[in-house]
Amino acid sequence: MPSPLGLTSATCKSLLALLLLSAAPVGISAQKSDHPSFAVTSVKPYVGETPAYELNFDGGHAEMTRITVADMIRHCYRLTTNDQIVNLPDWAKKDRWDIKATEEVDISHDLETGPLNQRMALMDSLILELLHDRFGLRESKTTRVLSAYELTVAKSGLKAQPADAVIQGFHGLDGPDGHITANGASMTLLVMRMGFMPEVQRHPIVDHTGLTGEYSWKLNWTPELTAPTAENSDLPGLFEALKQQLGLQLVSAKTAVPAIQVDSISKPSPD
Repeated sequence: MPSPLGLTSATCKSLLALLLLSAAPVGISAQKSDHPSFAVTSVKPYVGETPAYELNFDGGHAEMTRITVADMIRHCYRLTTNDQIVNLPDWAKKDRWDIKATEEVDISHDLETGPLNQRMALMDSLILELLHDRFGLRESKTTRVLSAYELTVAKSGLKAQPADAVIQGFHGLDGPDGHITANGASMTLLVMRMGFMPEVQRHPIVDHTGLTGEYSWKLNWTPELTAPTAENSDLPGLFEALKQQLGLQLVSAKTAVPAIQVDSISKPSPD
């Protein structure tokens, strides 16, 4: 059975599977290293025409197929566009790699059983340490002023309901574009999901709601690239649906967004 951390990215949706995870009440040990890493890795250039990349974490093994360095940096730091990565060489945006890695037993266990936010953070740490070790990445956090969207609470007020104190079963976001259900989801997860939607045209989204809790809601809209059907012909577009159903709005603005400054990076020796 595929791991719940198996990811597919036909349209750069590498994070979506993580939004669909169910969270068990088992925490990640505080004694773990601050910088967990893979035990063994193999990095080989990919030569082919398929543009999409895939990530799969399954039973102690991880594979990243047809992936660029830019893809990995965006993944680790929750960036929407390469414009948020400063000083990245062209090869790191274009060259694709096939990467195979082995996880330590305790790390594999935590990836499959820990709470959702900790599983996501652990996965990011593993990929980031691989970039440090095999690609010589040295980076620092910064900001850039870019065309973006600010997510704010609409004048009508928030309509999403706070999640129950005890959430049973599924925990996160679920559903295809056009029909999303949230059960105990944060604004961070909503922002991540919307970052892949064609309506935002890959512009960064900055959360200015001030909402730090978890909420349960349903959002139904007509996706921009989907032909109207009997099921969605009466539904509004994404922007209007956010206002009507959740009491949230996306406002276009030139604003400071998170960014990563690449201080050094180099091509790895294939093995």
